[in-house]
Amino acid sequence: MKSFAVIGLGKFGHEMALNLLNQDVVLIAIDKNEASAKKIKSEIENVFIFDATDAVALKQAGISDVDAAIISTGEDIEASILCVMALQEIGVKTIIAKASSGAHGQILSKLGVNRVIYPLRDAAKNLALNLLGHQNCVIIDVTTTLKVARIKATAKLNNIRISEINEKMGSSINIIAYKKDNTWDRNPIEQILIHIDDEILVMGEQKDVSEFIKVYG
Repeated sequence: MKSFAVIGLGKFGHEMALNLLNQDVVLIAIDKNEASAKKIKSEIENVFIFDATDAVALKQAGISDVDAAIISTGEDIEASILCVMALQEIGVKTIIAKASSGAHGQILSKLGVNRVIYPLRDAAKNLALNLLGHQNCVIIDVTTTLKVARIKATAKLNNIRISEINEKMGSSINIIAYKKDNTWDRNPIEQILIHIDDEILVMGEQKDVSEFIKVYG
């Protein structure tokens, strides 16, 4: 069973913690604000109240053993940076951090954060896609340029084989997973025939993913 730590239990951190909890994982939640911690304590067993920039306290709480730590204290840039450094000090290998601005995100990247997320920007981007008629597509940022799109097949993808997509789009796009009847295939073969309501995960550079959505979204 995978284990995660969510550091910072504001609106984003609270929702992140609850969503992870629904995935049957071991979860540790931390906030230095007692009121924020109490809001979630009835739903999560391992809730701690302390300053997450304290490496000793993080280690005592078991954070050094988690598969990934998510820092959601994006508004407090100094605390976010110090928290990254504390997590690195105790040996956390995968660190995901929320950024409040592009500059903040660049700092986090230079510190070695594995993934920087921009919740407001990402939400706005997905809303814009929906307003433009791409209700069946969600885009996830892997890096600032590398994207993953989760696409629910409509008529444009109906009766299309993965091999046909690869031939048309070339190596710029990689179909990394395919879903049919609530089952994900993480290594889909080219002979798979896509039908309406199936789903695919497509990975590529931003311009290539955008082009794919124009053609098949």
